[in-house]
Amino acid sequence: MVRILLILLIVPFVSFGQANRMGGFGYRSTTGYYRSITIDHTKVPSNQDSVTIVWRSPVGTVNTVGTAVTLASGDNFPTWMTDSIMINGVVYKVSSITTGTALVLTASAGTQTGVAYNGTPYLRHQDYGGKVKDADGDDIIVATDNAGSSLCKWNVETYTATTGVTVLHILFPTISSSVDDVRYLRYGGTQTTFQGGSTGAAYVSTAKMVQHFNQPKTAAGQTITDATSNALNLTTQGSSWGAGQTAAGVIGDATSCIKANGNYLSFTQQTLSGDFTLAAWIKISVQNQNSVWFGRNDFEDDFNWYAGYGRYYDGGADIFASSTQTPTATWEYFVITRSGTSIVLYENATSHATATSSFSIVMDQLAKQRNYATSEDIVYDEFQYYSTSRTNDWATTMYNNQNSPQTFYSVGAQN
Repeated sequence: MVRILLILLIVPFVSFGQANRMGGFGYRSTTGYYRSITIDHTKVPSNQDSVTIVWRSPVGTVNTVGTAVTLASGDNFPTWMTDSIMINGVVYKVSSITTGTALVLTASAGTQTGVAYNGTPYLRHQDYGGKVKDADGDDIIVATDNAGSSLCKWNVETYTATTGVTVLHILFPTISSSVDDVRYLRYGGTQTTFQGGSTGAAYVSTAKMVQHFNQPKTAAGQTITDATSNALNLTTQGSSWGAGQTAAGVIGDATSCIKANGNYLSFTQQTLSGDFTLAAWIKISVQNQNSVWFGRNDFEDDFNWYAGYGRYYDGGADIFASSTQTPTATWEYFVITRSGTSIVLYENATSHATATSSFSIVMDQLAKQRNYATSEDIVYDEFQYYSTSRTNDWATTMYNNQNSPQTFYSVGAQN
């Protein structure tokens, strides 16, 4: 059976902690605290058995006047964020949520404009006022029962002790389209038995590469680590890699490849001759063929945006091309699947192109274009490559969750 992957994500405002802790990490414990995570089955069009779900805290910026808080940017306030909120590094109790863009505190936050907020301050380390005991967040566990006796498998992408910012990738056997699925997040328990795991334990065997792009980029030749056990890592190419290449993503951090620096990302060549799935969040800057998702070194075959229409070009003709132009400066979710000889291109969970072809797609670089030069400025988040074909409902579930995570699930009160 192919399995399901749930991502628990809290986007960091403070870059502090650890990243890419592979396997199911945490200490088994029946003490401490727990909260339920309930997936809204109406957001899942059909039963899924291999999908990446994002659980992340609501984050953004707010304005405050006394006890009144209004959203300035970022995530709307979900109805379940009813106990506490961190505003500009200070934790306040929530009295009520008026709308998705307004809430009321129990105490005044003064007058502040455009300051950061996040909705999960309880996951801070205890030295910073939170409930987590381990400095690396290893007492944060995920289980199928609220006692924490039946653990899930998960990866830790990021844990930030000062804010409670955490990113977990959690493996699920199934997710139902008719009944809400529930898992439990436990934290702050007594550290008894360490629950380690091997690299890529949270990913099914058909996942050949998963890139979260959460690592800082500092120089050419740097390795960006694959989150699966296949070690299909990316290598930074070009010059002037630095803080400007780590951008805000849809889920967490993203990677920005800048044309003026000659930035692109290389990896061991992959030949996609049978069934496959490629998925990524992408933001293009220019609607032309010099904007490139992936390509092949020194060959003209690549995926680019000719006149704004996404297409796969084999050096002589289009294998498939989108029927709709892709907007610039906007995150768009792209999925390409092939089953047998049937190829489908999805953008934001909508089919934009179909084709019949057994053509082998060869790729070994991101952001490198067909004319052997680097792409126009382009930003990537959550690139995934599978050796199996995924369905339209898989693409829809992924998009529904990642595009609007706070309506995809609810989080229970602390117990």
